Amino acid sequence: SRAFAAYYRPTGGVVTDPRAFGTWSTERNCPYAQSSRGVLYRGEIQHPRWPLQRAELELEMSRYADLKLGERHADVWFSSRVDVVAWPLEVL
Repeated sequence: SRAFAAYYRPTGGVVTDPRAFGTWSTERNCPYAQSSRGVLYRGEIQHPRWPLQRAELELEMSRYADLKLGERHADVWFSSRVDVVAWPLEVL
């Protein structure tokens, strides 16, 4: 049996409000990563605005899973896809 499973689906049309939290939170154009040796990297990416839709989320957890979740989940967003152009990571 699985200890964790998540199911989600969009519940409405594409949100076009540039002030929506989902829009703000997906407008990131610099990914960061850290190697196992502690070296920090930064990259550059470009992409159009994500076509975000509000979504609903269903979580299933077995009684053996050691996860604690509150009654309310944060905003859930869905996007079918967006094409991204990425440049190689550089050491900071």
